[in-house]
Amino acid sequence: MYNPVLLQEEFEKIEHGKARISAIKEAVKKADENNDVTYSLNFRLELCYESNLYGDSMDMLVIFPQVLKIIDEHPDIPCTLEGGYINGLDAVLWQYKWVLGTCNSYYQIPLDDCLKFAEDFKNRCISYGYTLKSYYKHLHYLYESIDEEYSEKCFLEYMKLPRDGNSDCKACDRNIAIGYYLDKNNIEKANELAKDIDEYKLTCNGGHEAWLRMNAHYMHYYLNKKDFDNANVYIKRIKRKMSLTKEKEHNYAEDFFYYYIYMDIGKALKLYKENWKDWLNEKTPADKFDVGIYEVIFFKKLGKHVKGDTIKLQFDKSFPLYNSKGIYKIKELEDFYYNLTKDIALKFDKRNGTDSFMKELEESCSSLE
Repeated sequence: MYNPVLLQEEFEKIEHGKARISAIKEAVKKADENNDVTYSLNFRLELCYESNLYGDSMDMLVIFPQVLKIIDEHPDIPCTLEGGYINGLDAVLWQYKWVLGTCNSYYQIPLDDCLKFAEDFKNRCISYGYTLKSYYKHLHYLYESIDEEYSEKCFLEYMKLPRDGNSDCKACDRNIAIGYYLDKNNIEKANELAKDIDEYKLTCNGGHEAWLRMNAHYMHYYLNKKDFDNANVYIKRIKRKMSLTKEKEHNYAEDFFYYYIYMDIGKALKLYKENWKDWLNEKTPADKFDVGIYEVIFFKKLGKHVKGDTIKLQFDKSFPLYNSKGIYKIKELEDFYYNLTKDIALKFDKRNGTDSFMKELEESCSSLE
């Protein structure tokens, strides 16, 4: 007998990831078969959540048009998700922000489609009574690599507009501003904004997430400047906090990797060996591009530190250059990651109508000291 509450209780017992996603898909199917529009929507929202955080965000792009169709036909559906949503539509608008974020990170989504999603989100926010704060935040990020001046205008609009029920928490909003001002080299303003988070006067749900993100902003700021002494201050803070709190939701391995490429190539090699497979299988192109640059730089640097031109690495058969002897030419590995990263850069630039990704790749790889 169909029991949606029991179905939800069952899939919530399953560990996050593929198994839970499969169970939620089965729940969606059963809700559809029983014409239960409330759970047809809410199970799809559960699926979007799981896909975005623990699966492949692109899967959410397949599901979300179905979500919009249901909510347009049944706007008064109640929400069964945790999170204090007023109704189903409120939950849909919250998750719509994840869809917009996915647009930023995947070259597979045409720019026209990104803008159509944004415009639809804008109209729905206006209709619901929300401000356009979240809309302008999305445009700020979307245009960072396309039109820096317009991106800045969108950020300023985002900062001016009042918070509403679709806004991120105050600490998350503050972190966005901290990141912006560090990108603009206005460290005085960033320091002013960071103080409340650093002192835990402003938190994200009372936890450590906002504090970690704030420290990560500063870590990235100094890493980008190749100021490794100051970067290490924040690396140590992040490592200590994650060790004390047993934090598992955040992973800064690629940032530590970049630091050690310059400061301790042996530790960088250890991190590469531990993470190469996860980095190779990264599904978000924007993230794969970032770590790809680090891997190119790593093999460039490694070639200057080892005797000879080869290295022994224990890859498995999933690695495209795998050989049974496990002996690899360092230059071939450098070229492999360069070509992999270049392919992503060219696809983003083609999507965006710019050359900013290729410029970042070339500038990063040509200036190593």
